[in-house]
Amino acid sequence: MKLGFTIGEIAAELQLNPKTIRYYEGIGLLPKPRRTESGYRLYSKADIERLRLVKRAKLLGLSLAETREIVDYAIDQHCAVLEKRLLALLETKLGEIDQKIEELVSFRGDLRRYQAELSRRLKADAGEVSKAPRPDPCQCIGETTGGGEAIRTHVDILWPEESLSSRKGGETMAQKGKKGPKATTAQKECGCGCLPVKK
Repeated sequence: MKLGFTIGEIAAELQLNPKTIRYYEGIGLLPKPRRTESGYRLYSKADIERLRLVKRAKLLGLSLAETREIVDYAIDQHCAVLEKRLLALLETKLGEIDQKIEELVSFRGDLRRYQAELSRRLKADAGEVSKAPRPDPCQCIGETTGGGEAIRTHVDILWPEESLSSRKGGETMAQKGKKGPKATTAQKECGCGCLPVKK
């Protein structure tokens, strides 16, 4: 009669990395297994079923804390509680996914506008008969003017203020840490001539 399964056996059966199994054991998702006299871990069929539940929960995008909660309900055979809790978690996940989709669609639109703007600029540059060479390196990214005032960057062109304020949540990564806009000033070309900057 087989006393248990080695970590290699259950890793092969469930297609899990042995390190992952040991990690789940370390954080309490899997109980400490019995060990042989020589120190090898021996897992039971119940351990294998628990790991199967963990894998399914992971496919649903549940966090480790949520997974532990669901697995505990299943092991304790509290199926009705499990189903209600799982339904609530899935509804939350769907809401998060819908929000991410909206943000990605908006971001795709921003990228397409920026792509069109860059394409227009390159075509305009190619059509010029004579053009002063641009300095190297480009001075339009993360630099400041002589007076210490931050100039416009590629990010400003990609997400103008009116686009930023309309994005979901009212604040994006491009806005975080930025001070409020100063008074509007006339625009001029930056040192390399590729993007407009503030005087």
